[in-house]
Amino acid sequence: MTMKTIKLLFITLVLVSCSASLKTINDTDNKYKLTTEKDLQIIEYSNKIDAFYDTGKEGIFNGKENVKIYYKIFKQKYNEKAAIVISSGRTEAAIKYKELIYDLYNNGYSIYIHDHRGQGLSGRMLKNHDMGYVKEFQFYIDDLKTFYDNYVKINKHNNIFLMAHSMGGAIGMSYLEQYPNDFKAAAFSSPMLGLPPPTCTAVKVLESKEPKYVMGGTNYQDDSVKFEDNTLTHSQIRYKRILKAFNETTDARLGSATYQWVVKSCKQFKYIFDNADKIQTPLLLFSAADEKIVDPNSHKEFIKKLEKLKKDANGFIVPKAMHELYIERDKARINVLTKILDFFESFKPNYRLHNIWAVIEYDGKELDRKQYNNALPRFELNTTKSRVSGFDGCNTFNGQIDVEKNTIKFTKMLLTKKACVNKDVTKNMIKNISNKELEYKFQKNRLFLYLDGKVVMVLKNID
Repeated sequence: MTMKTIKLLFITLVLVSCSASLKTINDTDNKYKLTTEKDLQIIEYSNKIDAFYDTGKEGIFNGKENVKIYYKIFKQKYNEKAAIVISSGRTEAAIKYKELIYDLYNNGYSIYIHDHRGQGLSGRMLKNHDMGYVKEFQFYIDDLKTFYDNYVKINKHNNIFLMAHSMGGAIGMSYLEQYPNDFKAAAFSSPMLGLPPPTCTAVKVLESKEPKYVMGGTNYQDDSVKFEDNTLTHSQIRYKRILKAFNETTDARLGSATYQWVVKSCKQFKYIFDNADKIQTPLLLFSAADEKIVDPNSHKEFIKKLEKLKKDANGFIVPKAMHELYIERDKARINVLTKILDFFESFKPNYRLHNIWAVIEYDGKELDRKQYNNALPRFELNTTKSRVSGFDGCNTFNGQIDVEKNTIKFTKMLLTKKACVNKDVTKNMIKNISNKELEYKFQKNRLFLYLDGKVVMVLKNID
């Protein structure tokens, strides 16, 4: 074996080991009818996207330290699947997401998006509005929580999902660690979990007390980078649409980052990795093969860490794609968005469960309705509101249900305290199924509930 062969083998082994936790995304067809570059070439179609964006409800709320935060909401009127909250990247604004919002809305989702503090149409903290700055990175997370609690959660959606990009990914991942029960699932596009080395090391030396641009940083310059030299996307038409959006809304522009912003971000990376064990939300992570904005190795390391912690997380490499996966060429964009929408669809409430069910067998014993005044114990499952109510043969009860793919969990169960006689069969029924992950299966009009592979209850549809 020659020295050259040994070197090639070594390089191959290193590359395989580094990307072991990231799978290459599969090619797919455009089953969700997502916008294509060919569509965007049609002026009428492109104008339709812009006109739809203008129909969104906009507003302002007070973020941390009373910074004004701009938002837009696109709420479905009928047959909503779920809600999606978008957490955007540095320098970005809601106006950059017109095409994505249009596509997600047309697939049945309500969309919520806000401009992070210091960028877009939200309040700026410095005299020079072009400077990328944040006093504390935590304020980004605090703003998202305020938005979630006051504008998203109150609408009682079936499910609420998170889609986060770049800096919005650092914000979103931190949010999942601090509020693990708010989102049903999350998808991360090129999340900022690290910056290309030696950025975080060098910036500590160069940081100044007064906000100052990083070396080479400037105010916003729309013509500073030609498409041929950009490191964001391979799609020229989508690149031009973004420039056009910021040229039409100049107040949303942002220039380079300050040293202060970079230092706060670098500290947040450590926080995210240190608190990965707190994540309970199932998630997908997409890493661009031609990434030059954030550190792609951080994606591999983070997914490895989540795998080691046995978290529900999957990472994918997107070939021939740059940082901006949502505005990439059709193949990359469609592959990523299809994977995300398939993922979100898997959490759709099972409407077959949404019914009234009588208990005909419990703990291997068939129930005799004569013992219950001809009214068998029953469960009324409401998958729309994630609620359960019913009658256990003696007392009435109500609580919450958490439905996942093929499992159901009964939580926060409350029973009346009526004195009962001759109800030994169902005496501990509610207690024994509460707070346990039960597998469910259907056979004709029967619902079977399993615990550790054993049938614990059989119910019959009586609605």
